[in-house]
Amino acid sequence: MVASMPERVAAALGIPTAAVARASNKARHGNTGNAPDTWAHILVEEVAEAIEAATLAEVWAAPEDEVDRELVQVAAVAIAWLQARAR
Repeated sequence: MVASMPERVAAALGIPTAAVARASNKARHGNTGNAPDTWAHILVEEVAEAIEAATLAEVWAAPEDEVDRELVQVAAVAIAWLQARAR
């Protein structure tokens, strides 16, 4: 099987693909809807999704606004993690 462009970019960066990160978080908690174990798990998933969106936008002219949405999610998780540490 030939890897997709997002899979190749994730591999080159040494991070999971968005699908692998989501599956990993879901596997840890099943379909209960519980949050992943750590903020790091959440952030890795969001970063993977942002990289996937950016790769698709660059290579296949996918919508740029999806990249913006994913980057906002990365920032939101990072800020939430920082706020949680301050408590």
